[in-house]
Amino acid sequence: MPENNQQYLARTFQEQKGRLTSILTYYLGTEHLTVIEDLIQDTFYAALKTWPTNPPRSPEAWLITVAKNKAINYIKKSKNLSFSEQLDHLVFWNAEDVFSEKEIENSQLNLLFACSCLDLSEKNKIILILKLLGGFEASQIARVLVQGREAVFKSLQRSLKNLNKEKLKYYLDNPSSKNLETVNTVLYLMFHEGFQTYPENASRGKDLCHQAIYLTNLLIDRGIGQTDTLALLSLMYFNLARFDSRKSDLGSLILLENQDRQSWDKKLITLGFKYLQNSGSGFKLSPFHLEAAIASVHCSSDSFANTDWKKILWLYDRLIEIKTSPIILLNKAIVVYYLEGPEKAWGILEDIGQDPKISSYHLFYAVKGEIALHSGNQEIALSLFKQALSLTKSELEKELILGKIKEMKDSE
Repeated sequence: MPENNQQYLARTFQEQKGRLTSILTYYLGTEHLTVIEDLIQDTFYAALKTWPTNPPRSPEAWLITVAKNKAINYIKKSKNLSFSEQLDHLVFWNAEDVFSEKEIENSQLNLLFACSCLDLSEKNKIILILKLLGGFEASQIARVLVQGREAVFKSLQRSLKNLNKEKLKYYLDNPSSKNLETVNTVLYLMFHEGFQTYPENASRGKDLCHQAIYLTNLLIDRGIGQTDTLALLSLMYFNLARFDSRKSDLGSLILLENQDRQSWDKKLITLGFKYLQNSGSGFKLSPFHLEAAIASVHCSSDSFANTDWKKILWLYDRLIEIKTSPIILLNKAIVVYYLEGPEKAWGILEDIGQDPKISSYHLFYAVKGEIALHSGNQEIALSLFKQALSLTKSELEKELILGKIKEMKDSE
């Protein structure tokens, strides 16, 4: 057992919660989801008491066995007759068989598509899957979707009630393209959260990224994924290639401009180009194709100064034609700044600022502050940096912004 037991247990909880949810749901059904969540919580409480003094050889197998036993005990005590068939399944359930890679894959993919088939809005489906399969808390989902925490919490309550009324079916035989789009989006957001989490919590961030890549590869290996899934996987590999280069040995953030490109993982970049090329075999151009193409330009440039900003701007314009959001427009504004200067970039940022969704997004104010600073508007830049500082929850980002503010004051 690692020295920091609490940290290890918390990380294991985050890693395994989605797997346990999918496995238990596979056997008990979505109509018993509330019970399943309670059983998983009880299982981790048991781990919290047991592991510090008696650590298991295989934490994953331990968690499944204990969850199974708790499920059996609960069903035996319950007067719910609908549990009778599930009890037969569980009594003869061999934890090692259920924990086989294929069974885990089946249960995870099935839960993904079961949620995507619900009669819910696209956004509510995404929120639900991030909660169940990703193990996300409401605050994490709110951050990754740039949404209010209260709105996410209410969405989860409604969606879970809806799911509790359903009976789980086998959804992998003939998944629709629309449902696959939902699943792709969820995996994209799961990876994005892991990527953004990294400097603050390296192990959790990388675990999430690898989990998203693992599930995306599953879709492709099973023949479920389409060309947009291939493009998504390409994007993930390009971004993962520079995962570790965003933090210095002293623990501070390193922005793209200052990253050591020699440290970027060349094997992952090669995989990124492989899947990007493979994704071009169809007739569909998805947002993932364009985002992967943008990432490929960064990965193929030998330095930040030599970045092909014209090509990136063209790709962003194509992306906005098929999908737009305040975040995409913010990224375009940054490209315009490097290519055409602060004045044009500022005009885009002013337009973005009219969207209420961006009002609580700290990076909007940080980017706007940076452009104001390089335009010579120090007073406005200082105000914007302070606004970004008040909104970010990341200690490392606070450190970076405070450094900017200090530089400004020292130069006065």
